[in-house]
Amino acid sequence: ALRGGLAERARAAAVGEKTSRISALNQVAVAISSTLGWQELLDRIMRSGIALTGSSAACLAFYDNDTHSFGKWHTQGLSDSFIENMSFRPGGLADKTLETGEFILSNDRPESEYKLSKLTRNEGIKCFLCLPFISQTQPLGVLYLYRKDRDTFLPEEIELLTTFSHLAAIAAENTRMHSKTVKQASTDALTGLLNRRAFDEHMQTEQQRAQRYDKAFSLMMLDIDHFKKVNDTYGHVAGDEALKTLA
Repeated sequence: ALRGGLAERARAAAVGEKTSRISALNQVAVAISSTLGWQELLDRIMRSGIALTGSSAACLAFYDNDTHSFGKWHTQGLSDSFIENMSFRPGGLADKTLETGEFILSNDRPESEYKLSKLTRNEGIKCFLCLPFISQTQPLGVLYLYRKDRDTFLPEEIELLTTFSHLAAIAAENTRMHSKTVKQASTDALTGLLNRRAFDEHMQTEQQRAQRYDKAFSLMMLDIDHFKKVNDTYGHVAGDEALKTLA
């Protein structure tokens, strides 16, 4: 009877822990999907990843498909010295994570295939997890979570963070697409300048500001002399280049 009671309490504790993890993940999913600001979203992703498993720091590194390298990264909880010396060498751990779509755990345990670097040890980090940051459409980069309290992540923590990374990548892709759509709706595709609709909105704002403060404002108009002649003589491609140069 005693053994049965202990087993029942253990099962109840396990169910409670799993329920708690699912609840935490749901809260994270809502949090990272509730904002459209890019920088705010990245901050939330890293804060949430740290909070989920009690990690000490995080890094989001984005992959540039044009240069085939990690060109931009955002960090939280890491020292300036560590950030200044961070690098993502070709064929390194981040590349392998992105290529395989599988997480990589790094620590200094004897059986570990991926040992910590001197830079990481000097930071006081005992282990880190590198997770693929992949949306529904494409790989975006990798997500790092660092620990200073112990030298590994538990299997259930890795499972939780894997799901979290996927949800966060979808939120990041959605935010990126939304920003792109908003920009396309208000800018001219050729020059990148604000279009007529956006210009009218800005003009109205400036008129109201001038009236409110009783100030005059000026409007400067620029034109390309003999622009039709440029197109007729050199072609419309050259005309486009002239417009972009002036813009």
